[in-house]
Amino acid sequence: MGKMNRNVITAGAILLLCAVLGMFAVHRFVAAEGERDLQQWQVRLGIVAASRAQAVLDWRDQQFSTLSGLADNLSLQLYLTELSLSSGQSDAITDQSAQAEYLGNLLLVTADQSGFSTPVTGFEVQANVKRIALAGLALLDRKGEILVTTPGTPPLDSRLHDFVRATKMGSRGVLDIYTGPSGQATIAFLQPVFAVQGENRPADQVGAVLGIRTVDDGLFSRLKQPGETLKTGQTYLVRTAGATVEYLSPLADGTKPLQRSLALDTPHLAAAALLRQTGGFGVFANFQGKQVVATSRGIHGMPWTLIRSVDRAEALAPSDRRQMILLIGLWLVIAAVTAVVIAVWRHGSSVRVTTAAEGLRQSNAQLQTVSDFLRVVTDSQPTAIA
Repeated sequence: MGKMNRNVITAGAILLLCAVLGMFAVHRFVAAEGERDLQQWQVRLGIVAASRAQAVLDWRDQQFSTLSGLADNLSLQLYLTELSLSSGQSDAITDQSAQAEYLGNLLLVTADQSGFSTPVTGFEVQANVKRIALAGLALLDRKGEILVTTPGTPPLDSRLHDFVRATKMGSRGVLDIYTGPSGQATIAFLQPVFAVQGENRPADQVGAVLGIRTVDDGLFSRLKQPGETLKTGQTYLVRTAGATVEYLSPLADGTKPLQRSLALDTPHLAAAALLRQTGGFGVFANFQGKQVVATSRGIHGMPWTLIRSVDRAEALAPSDRRQMILLIGLWLVIAAVTAVVIAVWRHGSSVRVTTAAEGLRQSNAQLQTVSDFLRVVTDSQPTAIA
């Protein structure tokens, strides 16, 4: 009896172990399916992020291309070269007024065609009402002083003066997005102008072209993915600002550019994590605290990081549902197999018990027959039996 109990316990333990191992294998399989779905989203989001990052980079290059076209203009180079040779004395320049007028018209036409021109805000009245200049092109001499500007060009405040002075001679520069006088996101570009027949060395720089413009739909429209099908898909630009992450572009909740910043140590924040590891991917919390699947790409030559995200609920809901169905189905299979094994074992045990009981009954019957026979014999014997 003890041996039978040990056998039953051993068989039960083996069956339980097999069931546990089966459930573990099911969880591993379902988890692998989830990882595979995440990898597919990594590829999908990465393609969009890379294309939008390239579009932003193209926009930046387009601005420099506009300024380079001016810097390579022979008349402009000749004017600045003469001015440099005369130590800044404009009176020494041949046809100074005519050249200045020509350059002013050149800057004006270029500004209108390239987006470096924005109507001045405020009413044009004969009163002491300050009107706000937003964008324009300016021609600077070697010392960074303004020579010619387009109408509506903002004055060179301390920020712009510091930007011009801080840019190395012979190099072009970008004044990163900042809040302009009207509250709009604004950016500035600086392109050096070299002397006629110069070799584009720092010593050959005779001036610069400064372009100031608002960062409007010209840039932000490039963040939108053509043919977007995701309801919660977002693409936005961020940068590090001290101990915070600053959102440079409009957000889906209506937040305007430069109007939101969050601490870099915010737990699980997508922007903070993807700024630290540009090109990374994972499940994070966005600026609204929602769970999102996101990846990032850097913008070459700019302190910006582009983030592409989609709400986890939209991205992985079909995957989660499929995994749950798969998990429950496999659990039911394991449960069914376990139940069948137990039923077979119980049936086999019942058959063995029934067979043993039948054998015992037959043995008892034979013993009873022999006992009855001996009793008849002994009872029928008239003499004593010693």
